[in-house]
Amino acid sequence: MMSAPKIVSIAALLLTVTMVAFAGETGPAAPARPAGVQVWTCDAPGKLTAFDQAPADAKPELKLVGVRNARFAAQIVLASGQPIRGVKVRATDLTTADGKGSIPAKQVAFRFALPGEPMPKNMYVPECRFDALLSEAPKEAPARTVPVNSNYNAQKKPAGAMQPIWVTVTVPADAAPGNYSGKVTVEAEGLAATEVPLALKVHAWTMPETKDYTCRNNIWQSHESSALCYKVPMWSEEHFKLIGQVLELTRPMGNGFCVVHLIKGAYHQGNSESMVRWVKKGENQYEHDFSVFEKYLDVYEKALGKPNVLLLTVYHPYVDAKDKEGKLTGSATVSLLDKATGKIEDLQAPAYGTPEAAAFWKPVIDGCFQRIEKKGWMDAVVIGTSSDNGPKTPAPYDTVKAVWPSPRIMFSGHPRPGEFALSDKSKVPVPCAEQVWAAGTLRPAYPWPMIARPASGTFAFSRAGAGMCHLRQETDIYAYRANAEMCLQCNQSGIGRVGADFWLPPGRKTVLSGDQGMHIGPSASITAFTAPGPQGPVTTTRLELFVEGMQAREALGFLLKALAEKKLDAALAAKCTEYLSARAAANRPFAPKTYNLEVGMPYRADWQEQEDKLFTLCAEAAKAMGLK
Repeated sequence: MMSAPKIVSIAALLLTVTMVAFAGETGPAAPARPAGVQVWTCDAPGKLTAFDQAPADAKPELKLVGVRNARFAAQIVLASGQPIRGVKVRATDLTTADGKGSIPAKQVAFRFALPGEPMPKNMYVPECRFDALLSEAPKEAPARTVPVNSNYNAQKKPAGAMQPIWVTVTVPADAAPGNYSGKVTVEAEGLAATEVPLALKVHAWTMPETKDYTCRNNIWQSHESSALCYKVPMWSEEHFKLIGQVLELTRPMGNGFCVVHLIKGAYHQGNSESMVRWVKKGENQYEHDFSVFEKYLDVYEKALGKPNVLLLTVYHPYVDAKDKEGKLTGSATVSLLDKATGKIEDLQAPAYGTPEAAAFWKPVIDGCFQRIEKKGWMDAVVIGTSSDNGPKTPAPYDTVKAVWPSPRIMFSGHPRPGEFALSDKSKVPVPCAEQVWAAGTLRPAYPWPMIARPASGTFAFSRAGAGMCHLRQETDIYAYRANAEMCLQCNQSGIGRVGADFWLPPGRKTVLSGDQGMHIGPSASITAFTAPGPQGPVTTTRLELFVEGMQAREALGFLLKALAEKKLDAALAAKCTEYLSARAAANRPFAPKTYNLEVGMPYRADWQEQEDKLFTLCAEAAKAMGLK
């Protein structure tokens, strides 16, 4: 049996930087932590920092509002002036007062939040906040001196020790609706067993399976970061296990994106090899090794099922770049495998737009298509690249058309082109795009329909310029919960060009997608929704809040669809319309006032009250439509 990969700590993977105080900056006061351990609770999307203190008159209590087949979280916070050790936590079953409903304790998960750690520029979660979530309590939460805010060079102050505990209830699909109650017991060195009441209101509506979401997102996976961070051989069983674990973590995010790199150095991906390898047979003659390609598709299918978009990267934006003398400078590179030795070398691909390029690529594309067709995924296939404005000439598109007579192009950049012209003046369609400009305009009402179709849709490339769809690694956490709804109101299928696992490998100064100044890749937005835990990839506070936001979006979509299809009577339709109109209108004042700088959505204290109203309407609509 393969042993679990081990690393010393997340800190060992991240770059340590020196923080320099801004002149005159004071920030929050250093908290007066007690010698013992304080306990309080807070909601999940609240902006918890290492400087927060227990409310003077608040009694610890966890309150959740949800629906069936979904998950919802809140936090228990432990704080002390001394290191916190020996944390233990357990839950009782959750039951309704009438005895008709019971949710077993195993549906209550505990994750232990680790502090954010600095990385270059905006590719980090600030040290004063918390991000990675471990399934086991750390041996110690140390007393720390940390920056007072999210600014990269903020002043540092002592903050004591803090251990947030995320309490997540996964509501079974067959749970009876009603008000559930139970208890969570937490203890630690210096803290006697303390009971925290847990209340959960379950509405009579069932969240669809993630594969059936109306919103699908393009979460880009770094195929090589996990191998580098955990120091396992590339494409080994250990490596593919890590890849699968990352993909599984992105499943509840509605991730429907599968990217396969057929070239080395795909744009802002940092990949050192192509996933199909060329094997030399003779002079300019090759056969091809599809073993990595096949294994990756199998791992993806096991974790996420059929993709919504399957991107084959066969060029990057500068493959047609030329110097002053007209000499080609940017041709693509693929991997050449020596089967006898296992050695991988670089092989230069012919210039695009030439007969040689078509001959070079056709057997590879044909081989990929044969394997994809066996899985029934051909309607998800697109060919393209992340870019800014794409190749400067039609040459790469000419080659794509020569090897795939009915191509579909994916474009990822500033504009949203509907097609590209070839050298012969014919056109190739662009049904799938990741868009920056005009991707963040909040509509007065939620647009509909918004259905995730294979290999089609417009996804908000979530970098500066994308307005309300703009997220960054260090963005305040409430924006992660609001983002899916904002994408809906901005008429985007979801978000794209964000990273699942572009972690910082040991010995590197930047992640594989480049530094933040390279504004085209995940580094301009989110490098990693997941984190490298001691025993393997783990979820994060940001990922968990994004999942809850996806659930809220699906609830909105359920009501919008019911209204569009006229499945509700006049009275209920009026109630739903009134609620949806008011909710959309409440978002509008938060639209960015400047084009590139403002991001996200500020924390709204009434968020849970709004979810309660939303889920109530979903339950009423489901009953009216005869749904269980």
